[in-house]
Amino acid sequence: MDEFFLIEKTLGEVTAIVSLTFNKEENFSADESKLKWEEFAEPEAPPEKEKKYDEDGNVIEEEEV
Repeated sequence: MDEFFLIEKTLGEVTAIVSLTFNKEENFSADESKLKWEEFAEPEAPPEKEKKYDEDGNVIEEEEV
């Protein structure tokens, strides 16, 4: 606590304290055999629209809404 009083006396009021220490986590190790990857299902292809033809056999294109 004496350090805080000295800092407040020199610099001003201390409003917050931050700790920059941390615990090492196993998720960040360099060993790739421990990593688990999330697998996603293959997305389904959208259904193809039925093509409409005119009397001459040409495809009639429909406008999208």
